[in-house]
Amino acid sequence: MIKVIQSTQENKWIENTNMKDGASYYRFDITGEKQTVNGFGGAFNEIGWDALHNASESIREEILDALFSEEGTAFTVGRIPIGASDFALSWYSLCDEPEDYELTSFSIERDKNCLIPYIKEAQKRQPDMWFHASPWSPPVWMKTPQRYNGGTINKDSRTLESYANYFKKFVEAYDEEGIHVSRLFPQNEPSFEMNYPTSIFYGKDMAGFIKNYLGPLFEAKGIDTELWMGTCCSPYDAYGNREGVEHSYDNFANIALLDKEARKYIKGIGYQWGGKHSIARTRASWPDIELMQTENECGYGDNSWEYADYIFDQMWTYFTYGVTSYTYWNMILKEGGYSTWGWKQNAMITLEGDQVTYNPEFYLMKHFSHFIKSGAKHLSSQGTWSGNALAFRNPDGQTVIVAVNALDMERPMTVSENGNDVTIQIQPKTFNTILIS
Repeated sequence: MIKVIQSTQENKWIENTNMKDGASYYRFDITGEKQTVNGFGGAFNEIGWDALHNASESIREEILDALFSEEGTAFTVGRIPIGASDFALSWYSLCDEPEDYELTSFSIERDKNCLIPYIKEAQKRQPDMWFHASPWSPPVWMKTPQRYNGGTINKDSRTLESYANYFKKFVEAYDEEGIHVSRLFPQNEPSFEMNYPTSIFYGKDMAGFIKNYLGPLFEAKGIDTELWMGTCCSPYDAYGNREGVEHSYDNFANIALLDKEARKYIKGIGYQWGGKHSIARTRASWPDIELMQTENECGYGDNSWEYADYIFDQMWTYFTYGVTSYTYWNMILKEGGYSTWGWKQNAMITLEGDQVTYNPEFYLMKHFSHFIKSGAKHLSSQGTWSGNALAFRNPDGQTVIVAVNALDMERPMTVSENGNDVTIQIQPKTFNTILIS
């Protein structure tokens, strides 16, 4: 049985029954199984919850269902910022009292008013949701210079011991709220200094922190949260400029994994933005290390169909080189898409009061996450349409193919698996999900 769901700019999520007999020049031949996929999801940010909180209850429920219910995108992965991200309502850390190395003032009270209610609404709809977390900056008193936008964490043992305990307290505090953090990254985008919360954390230093402080502490306390390198955004920025050279593959992922004492604590590598330029080398050198895509690129706030096509390109690259999950960035933003620090970005859903817009990237994500179940296998392929499609096999045996046609002309696409061919007419400028049972 074959079913095709298609989205165009004008008509979203409709069934395409236009099949053809015979094979075409545009082929997509499934050749084997690759990595196991364990979910799709998005990031929980204060600005998104603020938009939801200001909507009516009926609209709020509609949007939460659209993101997390089985009828919607069915997200099963959540990203949690530790303290302020660049889409927090303002700067904060979980311990802002200066020189509080014993962390006596540590608190998640602010999160209980914003992030945690947001997360719990997702958990109502997806009880088995899993979470990864990272800070955008340590508390400023742990840094040089002492500011949230830039600088680097101090390297003395007193600070690093305190920072390891900071992560321990975060994981434990969220556990008490019924939110288990499965994977922990010591720093978001450790090669960038920007006007919003950021902090430099060189690869060698991050590996040393995991090896000498964070790993032994979690091991001694029996904390089962996995420790991952990242979230890595190197060696190029998103636009191909040669920036962050000190965070190249060799000076970040590779230097950490070559350290045997650090390697025993490092469960995987998380990549986003310019990290896509390092992922192929990581997979080639370390075929057994698990890889994650940790943040979707964010665009410019125009939420265009063309940018959604670009996001498919990113998804193709990440899955082709072995990631096991994919995390979108801002699921919800107000009209304009501005951050607290003035960055205008895309979102899956635009919400202003009770005015809701489901943007092209909402539908792109849904074409994947609605159908691809946890435990699915990513499938390898060959043929002339292989650069425009990704295939997966669900645990129940169903094959799911997500194909795009960014061209202005209709194309017949022949899918072949186990010697069986089916040809589907792929309409121009479309996202398509092909289901084969």
